[in-house]
Amino acid sequence: MPRRKKKTLVASLKNGDVLKAIINFCHKSRTMLDLFFEETGMSTTGRDAQNIAVYDVFIDADSFDTYKHTGDFHLLVDPKGLSRAMRISVPGDSIEIRAESTSSDEVLEPETFEMFFRNPGFTFACDVKCTDLGDEYENQQPIVVLKKPDCEITLPTKQLNRLAQDFKVLDDGTFKIECTRKDGVTFSAGVPNGAQGMMKLCETAAETDIRIRCKKDLEFNFALRMLQMLVLPPCVSKNVTMKVKTKSPLQIDYEIDSNSYVHFFLGNHTFFVSFGFEFVELQRIRNCLTRMAFKWKISFSRTRYVC
Repeated sequence: MPRRKKKTLVASLKNGDVLKAIINFCHKSRTMLDLFFEETGMSTTGRDAQNIAVYDVFIDADSFDTYKHTGDFHLLVDPKGLSRAMRISVPGDSIEIRAESTSSDEVLEPETFEMFFRNPGFTFACDVKCTDLGDEYENQQPIVVLKKPDCEITLPTKQLNRLAQDFKVLDDGTFKIECTRKDGVTFSAGVPNGAQGMMKLCETAAETDIRIRCKKDLEFNFALRMLQMLVLPPCVSKNVTMKVKTKSPLQIDYEIDSNSYVHFFLGNHTFFVSFGFEFVELQRIRNCLTRMAFKWKISFSRTRYVC
């Protein structure tokens, strides 16, 4: 029998904070990290365990420092072990993923792959174990982005980080966004008869990085606990855009470059009907993901971390 040709993947991302942020989101929201590599680049989508938030990420092949692709790879990973490994990584580290397979399948699903965290003085290598997709696995359905939002707010990412950090001291409660054509945007959080916080933004000649487009006066309420998971560091994207529309989830957009992006969607269960799911279907998918979870086996050596 002739030897099967080995197919490989090498993807090196100089700004590894993008992927680390998604790994942290998956870990905190108790969902699987689902990576798909094809000729055009890497994509990953998923939702948190409570069906409140959805993320949609695409990194174009040209956005990678190195992208060598001889076959499509699908990597489904429990982020718990990777989250532990990332404790030794520092902001600004690059990330490299290496995978190979001799399978004849159209989409390759290796049992393990390698991940490297690198900076000028340190390299840390991980052997990462993939989860078997199983017969019940279903892809995340395509997410429809808001084309004509009722309100669109663009602000520096560092200001959203400051907002999230300030609201972190509050007890879990409601995160409110109020948009008016006259007064701009007001972010507030807290619980009734308890601690509360507020930040107001207006578009002025002095604040050139803030852009507010409001068609009508609106008020939206979201879960405060989710805000911390949807905030990315400024090194990922200089600005962030928040889009809101009646009876739609809050959309948070980070543009990595002209071809790559990170989109978050935050809402209640009823909002996800617009994505083509009924609540019963969401529950079934969540149960499938739970059944696919497995125990991580972790061991340490001088240079390698096996999970």
